[in-house]
Amino acid sequence: MAPCRSCRQPLDLLLDFGPQPLCNRLLPEPAAVELRHPLRLGQCPACGLLQLDEPVAAAVLKPPRPVVYNEPEWHLDQVAPRIAALPGVTRDADICGLTYKETSLIARLRQCGYRNAVCLDIRRDLGIREATAGIETVQERISAGVLSDLAEHRGRYQVVIARHLLEHAHDLPAFVAGLRGVGAANGYLIFEVPDFAVSLRGGDYSTLWEEHVVYFTKATFAAVLVRLGLQVHTVFEYPSGAEGLLVGVTQQPVEEKGLAPSCVGETQGTPPPRGACPPFSTGSQAAERAGGGSVEAGVVQAELTQGRHYAAHLPAARQAWLRACAAERTAGRQVALLGAGHLAIMFVNLLDLRGVIDFVIDDDPAKCGSYLPGSHLPVCPSEALYARPVGLCLMSVAPESERRVRERHRRFLESGGRLVSIFPGSDIGLP
Repeated sequence: MAPCRSCRQPLDLLLDFGPQPLCNRLLPEPAAVELRHPLRLGQCPACGLLQLDEPVAAAVLKPPRPVVYNEPEWHLDQVAPRIAALPGVTRDADICGLTYKETSLIARLRQCGYRNAVCLDIRRDLGIREATAGIETVQERISAGVLSDLAEHRGRYQVVIARHLLEHAHDLPAFVAGLRGVGAANGYLIFEVPDFAVSLRGGDYSTLWEEHVVYFTKATFAAVLVRLGLQVHTVFEYPSGAEGLLVGVTQQPVEEKGLAPSCVGETQGTPPPRGACPPFSTGSQAAERAGGGSVEAGVVQAELTQGRHYAAHLPAARQAWLRACAAERTAGRQVALLGAGHLAIMFVNLLDLRGVIDFVIDDDPAKCGSYLPGSHLPVCPSEALYARPVGLCLMSVAPESERRVRERHRRFLESGGRLVSIFPGSDIGLP
């Protein structure tokens, strides 16, 4: 196994799914040749961080057509005022988001009067010219130091925001170093990442993905940021039924002048008053505060136990879905899967459900008529839900959208069909 991306210790293997197809390559026909890559989930026995053993190279991962991923935005009305409340962030502060994923948050800040809040341009600022290049290429370019090489960005921004980028980084230290080069002295680096804790507790394997190299929980997220040389100001949690969110507010390291109180672990609510939560110290002093490391060791042990339980639960999760789908087909009814995104693809492939699902529903014109990688299930428009004898439709949409989907397909429900979420954290899951 490869060394840990955070502490460089050898990884322990948790799950080996063998060679898997890339999710960003829908097939034009069932017999199309697929590129496959090993998918192995490991965990560091020293720090507890979950991560892929061998990520797909950025050049290989680059999709054949442009792909834009819609990240959750339901919490951003709470994130924006938290940024505005940070000590030293005045209305004329230079603030930058790194990609299109920050556009909505930057717009909120500008509406609040932060006129120097901008999003970088990947062509001009990162030198990325390929039309199909995405986050896989962004993380590679930032890790290579391209931002630090541009004089107009070097040391400029009081706040640098990276939403849903850190989990894609193949080289965590290089990626963070690339961001630190554009941040002002004592400026803030703000990271938003998925919280994998819900998947761990519920046994959700759809959230594993070849594009996510590391999988954070609240404990490992804060620890990684500290290990990367950042001072953690606050980590906010935003819980959700499928995959919660973690927002880490960090600062560039400054000279330590004693210990300051930590606010790590705050959950969504009223933003803290300006200046109420100064950065806490890192390194050996943080270990002293933890009682010589004993608390940290206990946290790591809990992470390791949770990881082993997650791996051991896979056969039971697979059997539960196989039984539910097979029961429908035994009764002469078909099983559909709503959504042809990476969550649906991983759900089918990692749980080996190809033989008990009949087709996939997705009204995206770019996806209709194609086939899912790995399972080769056909992608059909939503009319197929009514044209075929479907008894069970599995939803791979976000839990906050499930009610809207059920309302849209009320006729299917009224005819006796069932709409069930694939996510264990949903309240519309398997009984």
